[in-house]
Amino acid sequence: MTARRTGARRRALGIGAVLAGAALRGVLAGPWTTQLQRTNFRGRTVTLAAGPALAAAAAR
Repeated sequence: MTARRTGARRRALGIGAVLAGAALRGVLAGPWTTQLQRTNFRGRTVTLAAGPALAAAAAR
């Protein structure tokens, strides 16, 4: 793999990470945050807010 291609992949990864973080913060800042919380099979509270963040990162 060339250095140029590696640099482009690193930039894309960084941009995707920034977009995912921004999307997650945006979703968690909304009034519907409590509606996104669920209890998993182990009894732990989890959030579904990461779904939109993952989609935003993948769309880049």
